[in-house]
Amino acid sequence: MAGERSFSARYGYPINDLGLPGGDGGFDFGTWLGAVDVKTYRRPAHLLVEAGKSSATVYVLAWYDDTVGTASLLGWATREEALAASPRDVGGFGVRSHAIPAARLRSLASLDARLGARCAACDARVVGPTPRRSVGTDARRLGADFLAICPDCAMVGFELIET
Repeated sequence: MAGERSFSARYGYPINDLGLPGGDGGFDFGTWLGAVDVKTYRRPAHLLVEAGKSSATVYVLAWYDDTVGTASLLGWATREEALAASPRDVGGFGVRSHAIPAARLRSLASLDARLGARCAACDARVVGPTPRRSVGTDARRLGADFLAICPDCAMVGFELIET
C-alpha cells in the first residue's frame, strides 16, 4: 500500500478500495487516462507485469524503503510497452512476467504532464499535495480529473473554493 499512498499523494486520486475477494481487480486507481496499477518492490530492478494479468492501462514502479516505511515513485510504462517485453521467470519462482528494466521506464515528469490536476486560474498542470476539487463529468474535456491552484497562482492570491 505504500506505493499506492505515494501515487495518491502525488496525483490526488483515491485508492481503489473496492474490497474485491481476489484483490483490487488488477488496478489501484481509476483515472481519466485509464486504470493505473502501482507495483512496489524493495529491490525495483524491473517493472513486472504478470503474464495474462495485464488489466491496467498504465503501470507505475515504486521503491519501498524499509528504513522509513514509505515508497518513492520511479517511473512508468503503458500496457502496450509492458506486453512488448517477452514473458519470463524473473525471480526464479515459476511466475512468468513481462519485465521492463527500471532504467528504461518513462519519467515521472511525463506522467505528471498526463495526470496532474489542472490549475483553475492558469490551466497549468499541478502535482503534489495541493488541495483539489473533482471536476466530475468534465474531466475528459479538461484533460484532468481535478482542479487545483498551482503555487504561482496561490502566491498572487488565487484560492480554490469548494462548491
